[in-house]
Amino acid sequence: MTDNPYQTMAQRFLEAIPHNQALGIALVDLQRGRARCRLPGKPALQGDPERGLYFPSVLLTLADAASGVAFVSALNEMVSVATLDLRIDYLRPVSVAEALVVDAHCYRCSGDVGFVQCDIHAEDAGAHAARVTASFMRRATRPGAAR
Repeated sequence: MTDNPYQTMAQRFLEAIPHNQALGIALVDLQRGRARCRLPGKPALQGDPERGLYFPSVLLTLADAASGVAFVSALNEMVSVATLDLRIDYLRPVSVAEALVVDAHCYRCSGDVGFVQCDIHAEDAGAHAARVTASFMRRATRPGAAR
């Protein structure tokens, strides 16, 4: 990933959430309003021991993190944001032996609200594991503050 003005902002955003760090979510590429993140394959994240598949919530967390990064980079400032809505369609199961990659795109940013779509796929297989739509809101800097 080349240096760009959003990289430091995105890294700070990802690192501010301990859950993202514990899972090992890493920023791979970033452009304004677009983010690509990666989660290495980890047996500890296995939700289906018989088939060796990820917990579904792992995909949800990965999508939330990448979508938030895409929204913050679209705003072009380091601000606190909140997930308003996140819908995930699980398309196929993924083995914990496979790293996951998510591509998120903030396709509409209207004042304090942003709308994001992202796709999650196994890094090597490329087949889509999930499709996500989400909305985010910029949080007020102090209670009751109007923007």
